Amino acid sequence: MPDSYDEWFRKKVQNAIDGLENGTNEVISEEEWNEIVAAKKAQRDALQRPLAGKRSHS
Repeated sequence: MPDSYDEWFRKKVQNAIDGLENGTNEVISEEEWNEIVAAKKAQRDALQRPLAGKRSHS
């Protein structure tokens, strides 16, 4: 039987805390983070483009 959301969440949080204590958390470089941010912004902009210029019918 799958874990409840609460159990899953608590495990994720505990793993993050453990990783901070023992140094095993993944470290993202500034360059990699900038690439992630740029990709997310491009994705957001692509999703918003079809809405640009549309007018409300009210």
